[in-house]
Amino acid sequence: MVRQHHCRHVCLIALGALSTWHALASPPDAERGRALASDPRRGNCVICHSIPIAGMPPDAFGNLGPSLNGVGSRLTPEALRQRIVDPRIVSPETIMPAYSVFTGLYRVQQAYVGKPILTPEEVDDVVAFLMTLK
Repeated sequence: MVRQHHCRHVCLIALGALSTWHALASPPDAERGRALASDPRRGNCVICHSIPIAGMPPDAFGNLGPSLNGVGSRLTPEALRQRIVDPRIVSPETIMPAYSVFTGLYRVQQAYVGKPILTPEEVDDVVAFLMTLK
């Protein structure tokens, strides 16, 4: 009985901490997402994808991945998030990096061993930006 009470108490504390953390996280921001998508040190989506980003020269984009023009009309936020977090779920042979998974990978740059490229909040920002591309 005491053990069950203790376990329930620990679970309630954990749930409370999680909800407090989530409440402190800032809402997704499309402008931060745009900055991440074009930042060569972070998301760097532009290295493989053509993305309609004002102010960037047309030759700044890669063509290895599909164009992201209109992607917000074609995919749901959940589908976009999955493709960013771990695209291997959708396409096992993809060469796109898993931006929020850091296990089960090979040939990982030393700076990213044991840590994700983007935080969950940053992924949400990129998704918010991509959803603006209608």
